[in-house]
Amino acid sequence: MDYVESVLAKSVVVHCESERLREALGGTAMPGTESVAIAYAGKSELASLLTSLQLLKVPFVSAGPNPPADVFELLASEGLVAGSVDHVFWRGPGEPIVERL
Repeated sequence: MDYVESVLAKSVVVHCESERLREALGGTAMPGTESVAIAYAGKSELASLLTSLQLLKVPFVSAGPNPPADVFELLASEGLVAGSVDHVFWRGPGEPIVERL
């Protein structure tokens, strides 16, 4: 399953099981994982990157500290992004739940 894993200070980490998505996103492969880190500089680039992921229908993690879904909603409240994203959380190991909003 592909999903936006985290939003860090200078990069967005996307878990990519799909080779096609990994190639489309570019970014830097994170050794030992199926994740890529996509760098951004500033809020406007972050907003653009998250909007691109939204349009690709990649769900955003919505649990834990500072989840990407909350970052998207914060940017929406500032008028930098629009709409909503699909949320993903896990009921248990290997049991993802995707909420289509």
